[in-house]
Amino acid sequence: MAICEICGGEMLERVGCKIGICDCNGKSYPRIRFGAEKRFEDVFGEEDSCPDCLAPFGSFHHFGCDIEECPVCGEAIYGDCKCDLVFPDLEDLVIIKRAEQDDLQKILNLQYLAYQSEAKLFNNPDIPPLKQSLTDVVNEYQKGIVLKAEDVKGNIIGSVRAYSENGTVYIGKLIVHPERQGKGIGTKLLINIENEYPGCRYELFTSTKSEKNICLYERLGYAIFKEKEITEELKFLYLEKQN
Repeated sequence: MAICEICGGEMLERVGCKIGICDCNGKSYPRIRFGAEKRFEDVFGEEDSCPDCLAPFGSFHHFGCDIEECPVCGEAIYGDCKCDLVFPDLEDLVIIKRAEQDDLQKILNLQYLAYQSEAKLFNNPDIPPLKQSLTDVVNEYQKGIVLKAEDVKGNIIGSVRAYSENGTVYIGKLIVHPERQGKGIGTKLLINIENEYPGCRYELFTSTKSEKNICLYERLGYAIFKEKEITEELKFLYLEKQN
């Protein structure tokens, strides 16, 4: 049994699914569900059309392979495609891909929602992420890369953004919808944004009070290298990772 590179736990072997994109409505559908008895080569070809509109499937993102998933941190190691993250249940299916400019208002709305907990930590509704405008986000989009995490219905439930400068990739605004936190989405977003900039030094920061964020970053190989005091109450930890 394989060992999870993230947390060191034993990986569970699962049989995954192939994801079809309907030519008619653009929705994603798993061709097969998870199961222990059938492998991909045994079932491919049984379903050739969208269950909603019967239009043929277009391109496929995820190809046949066994999926090993860590029961502790939810990290999955799989085969061919880097843009799909496959979970055992359809409602937990998450697709991570680059955001389009039309997505930015929804991402900003999610940002406002996700940072409410941070604002409560400091009893301050005016923290910078809650003061950003759409123009600010557009500028960041044009400067670097913004990723989004979508559920099976196409709702944006997470995002992260980054840009590269002088050999360092600066990562920020790693957000997940409050109702979807704790399911590995933040981990997958961070890994995917790193994959957009392979072989670089990565840097990010978080407040000293954000214990869950610090734990996540350290688990993924980041190390604290600097602390910055903004006020007596507000301090930031800067973390780095070198690939």
